[in-house]
Amino acid sequence: MQGEPSADQTYAVREYLRTRAWWRGVQRTADEYGVSRSTLWRFLWTEHVSPKLLAAVTAEVGASTSELRRAAERLRSLNGAVETNRPRPRLTSADKQSVELLCHTPLATVDEMAAFIRLPANTLRERLARLAGKGLADSRPLRLQLLGARPQRRFFPTREGIVALAGGEGAGTERLMRLYPISRQWFRVLGERLDAVAALYRVASIIAALDASDAPVVVTH
Repeated sequence: MQGEPSADQTYAVREYLRTRAWWRGVQRTADEYGVSRSTLWRFLWTEHVSPKLLAAVTAEVGASTSELRRAAERLRSLNGAVETNRPRPRLTSADKQSVELLCHTPLATVDEMAAFIRLPANTLRERLARLAGKGLADSRPLRLQLLGARPQRRFFPTREGIVALAGGEGAGTERLMRLYPISRQWFRVLGERLDAVAALYRVASIIAALDASDAPVVVTH
């Protein structure tokens, strides 16, 4: 890769490798690209950037974000064909607690969820990475430029995670969909509102920092 990768390229490589790690396994993916499991994990789930992984993936797939996205979609298609014969993952007690948390607070960041359940952020981040590896959770970046160059990620349960928590398809899944804001419509509404709220709070924090009188800033939604 020539020059510094853009934020979009880094994100696209990260999403491609997440898909590949879920399909091939974390250790096997790390071995294929000649990095340690720890390096791969940090690249996938933290803001750590690995030039070696970026160079290897773009050399293999292509440097444009569209090529990287298409490659990830092809892997998802292959993975979907395998999924029909894959046994449903069993939830440990920690997995169950984490999926329930995602159902309670979809599209929240790690720090927000950690404060909600009083759990260290690093512990929760490891749990979410494990869920993502099992296909039970996923995330998207909070991509507002106003929030800085390194936006946090929003996490949510996947369909597989919801089904596993409910104990299978049927009435249990329907009950979860009624109890928690985890439907596609709810996700769209929450996403739009969270973007707006994040921008408002960021502006309020800038105003508060510049106000010499230290007067409280009040935001009316």
